[in-house]
Order: sequence, then structure tokens, then C-alpha cells
Amino acid sequence: PPPPVCIDEEDVASLARPVGGQDRTFQQVAAQRIVAMPGYHLVHGPPGVGKTCILAQATGWLVMPEGRARRSARTELYKKTVALVTAPYVTHARQLFWRLEGVLGANFGPNWQRFAMFLACETVDKQTVKRDGIDVTAYASQQVPSSGEVLKAFKAGACVFVSTEDSSNLLVDVATAAKAQGCRLLVIKDEAHFASAPSSWSSKLIAMVDASNGDRAVLATATPNADVMRFPLVLWPQCDDDASAPVVDPSLAIVAGTRSDDEG
Repeated sequence: PPPPVCIDEEDVASLARPVGGQDRTFQQVAAQRIVAMPGYHLVHGPPGVGKTCILAQATGWLVMPEGRARRSARTELYKKTVALVTAPYVTHARQLFWRLEGVLGANFGPNWQRFAMFLACETVDKQTVKRDGIDVTAYASQQVPSSGEVLKAFKAGACVFVSTEDSSNLLVDVATAAKAQGCRLLVIKDEAHFASAPSSWSSKLIAMVDASNGDRAVLATATPNADVMRFPLVLWPQCDDDASAPVVDPSLAIVAGTRSDDEG
């Protein structure tokens, strides 16, 4: 039988946290906001506040097999979601990939790596690496795959792709193929201020997000710049008398959604 789907919010939060990480309610609230609303989202907070954990939780809710998605009361009417994740450098991208392992394992089972692809060039010259402060077996050295190899993996069922900025052109290829098949996009850019000019491949990828299709883009950064803020972002109300307002850590701002031009 297939492994049980991880549909409990506490389970998702636990699997997305690093070993020994604190249980922070505002991280769940932020992830739930991303899940609840298509469009552009900004997660803005200082280093260590848990932005990566929020990204992993949102991915765990939005990227899952159809059968398991239909059993989750929190998941909207099923439509395949493809997650396209970018980070500036190999170390950042690898940390994101690690943080996704728990939620992807819960959703796809022990063979979850069939559904995820890491797009970066790595040379590993030691037997173990540090992960959450613990020595673990090192992953294998690899080269950046070709566009043809990446698209072949997508056609075979891969739905999570993690890349560096230098390889993010490959994610644009996947996004194009995914849209042609009617899939939804979950585009995540960590350290979103990096390579944020409209001409960068990651910015072109973000621009492909269509809220009317149910797509989402999540930009995470401690220092949002003008290029980041040019996307149609709306600040969630955080007034004390607003029942719908999230309760968040004061150091973390949640910006989300889409707006029409006349909203300013």
C-alpha cells in the first residue's frame, strides 16, 4: 500500500524543520497563506527566522500525488503542481533540497527522489558532510543536466526541480512544458534580491506565474530591493481587530497575493 499522506499541519511543520528546530507557529501561518492564495508572495525576515522552513511547508502542501491530494481537506481541487526552486549558489540550493526531503518523502514515499531533481554542478571529495550539525553520507558528485535530460525527467513524473541561479534557464524550460500540460506552477526564489534584474533567468521564471491558473511565486529575502518589489505584491492585514490577520513573529513580514493596477 502507498505510504500515508502527511495531511496534518503539525506533521508538515515538523518534517520541514531542521533537526532540533523550534516549533514556530508563525511559520505555519505563513505557509498556509501561500497555500490559500495564488499569486505573488514575499516572505521577508532576517537570517534564522525560518524562511526556508516556510518554503518547505508550502511545498509539502502544494506538491503531492493526485490520490493523496484528494484525501487532504486543505488541498484545493486537484491540479498537478510543479515546484521550481532557485537559490544563488550550490550550497544554498542543496540546503533547500535537504529541507524538502521530509515533506516529499511523506507525500511520495521512499522513492521520492524519482519526483525531484537537483540541477547544479557539485564535486564531492569527502565521505560525509554536515547536515543540521550531524555527519551524514555525502551525496554523489554530479554535473548540470542538459535541457533534454530535465524535460525527460519532467515527462517521467518529476515535479520538483531545485537549481542555482546559473542553471535556472532549465527551470524556464520546465515551466514552459508544465504550462503546456495545464499544470500549476509553484516558483520559489530564495535570497530573492540576488540576480533580481528583469533580465535574469529566475526573474523571467517568476514572470511566468499566472494567478488565474492557480500559480504561485514565493520570493524569500532579508533585503527586498526595488526589483523584488516590482511584482504585484499585497501586504496581508495585520491589525489586531482583523480576525483574518495572521499572528506572526514581529521580525517576519508576510506579503502575498495579487492586486489590480487601480489598487496602487
